[in-house]
Amino acid sequence: MMNHRALSGLHKLSSELFYDGRMGVPESLEENCPESLKYLREYFMKFQANGPQPETTKSFVPRFLVDYNYFFEVEELFKSFWNSTYYNWVMARILELLDDPSFTQIDGLQPGTILILSLFREAFEKYRQAVGKDVAEEDRARVEVRTLGTVAGAEADVVFVDMVMYTASPHTNDPKRLCVALTRARQAEVIMMSSGMGRRSETEDFSPTNLAAIYNGCESGEHGTLVVMPQEPKKKKQEPQNKERRKTFGKNITDQPEVVKTSTDQEAND
Repeated sequence: MMNHRALSGLHKLSSELFYDGRMGVPESLEENCPESLKYLREYFMKFQANGPQPETTKSFVPRFLVDYNYFFEVEELFKSFWNSTYYNWVMARILELLDDPSFTQIDGLQPGTILILSLFREAFEKYRQAVGKDVAEEDRARVEVRTLGTVAGAEADVVFVDMVMYTASPHTNDPKRLCVALTRARQAEVIMMSSGMGRRSETEDFSPTNLAAIYNGCESGEHGTLVVMPQEPKKKKQEPQNKERRKTFGKNITDQPEVVKTSTDQEAND
């Protein structure tokens, strides 16, 4: 099994979890760390609470698990979920990157590309609408929004995986869905995920072993970096600047995350 896209060890987590260590990459990718990837690593690490800390920057694997590190309520309305805090943070980062000339493909010349993934239909719809409305027309071709049922074959320089919830379910722990989600990135992968998703459910008789392995792999530094968000992050680091079309994103990141369950759509299927 070969992964022909992942740089700097991004493939190793999926290889261990889903392929018994048999997934490899071409030799040219194994240790490849172009300037574009180094820039992305520095860009995402700046959101760590109190700045990058020695104990949390052990990994050179460009995977970043963003954990807000505090409990948030889930409001259940209908059949599908989205998380407004994750959504605001992800869209703020996307709009910043699209306006940043340092965000490039590995050749250092072509503009970088972005893929947004979610396990839930409502989150997919929110991101899709935001890209159509708030991303400049000339940049829209650089951003894709997919459900895990439609993402096979897709890839991008940066992949955002929005896990939405704060506790796990068999749906979110599904190995096929997670394998697809964790094998799309070329240069950097960002997982929006609460530590609670890696804990055994108190109401369901299952243990989220895959989610726990993802969280622990980033927390330990073996497969990525845990980026713990401050409860009151500095706005200069969190809010996009200058562009009028970016003003609506990132403003609520200090709020308690709100997961809103809306629409009658079914959860996105793999």
